[in-house]
Amino acid sequence: MTKFLQILGWSVPISLIWVGVTGTVSPGGLLVGLIVGVLTLGVMRALGVPVNKPIRLGQPLALLTYSGLILWNGLISSFKVVRLVLSPKITLKTGIVALPTGDTSEGQQLTALSAHGINMTPGALVIDFDDNNTLYIHLLDLEASRGTLEPDQARRLSLLRRMIGAKDNE
Repeated sequence: MTKFLQILGWSVPISLIWVGVTGTVSPGGLLVGLIVGVLTLGVMRALGVPVNKPIRLGQPLALLTYSGLILWNGLISSFKVVRLVLSPKITLKTGIVALPTGDTSEGQQLTALSAHGINMTPGALVIDFDDNNTLYIHLLDLEASRGTLEPDQARRLSLLRRMIGAKDNE
């Protein structure tokens, strides 16, 4: 029964995020969100992310904050990419950069989740990551993105750690 409550505890915030993203506020939308939540938890468990710990108040809040961050970054980056593509003179300075993930955990689950967060941002694509916890990212506008990569990664990693209930040094 405890595992069911834990899954339900995590699925409810995911369901609410689903309703917010789809804009479908209905019992069917909540049900689909719950199903998405359960499937998401299954994938997280398969990746080795511990989801059987007791849920702390900060974890769903971190999930909501992380989701909002991803949505906001996606929205802002989309406008920047559209502006670049539609400008009469395209002066892109693309490039590939190596970004240390800052992930000191044993597995690479946080690195993979962090890479997903970067891939959700238009104009940035993680093309590889290695065993030394380094992400290799292709950037559409290297000059504009270079200064924000490390602070954004630190924030992403901190939120991901809080989401799974890990301490900042784990």
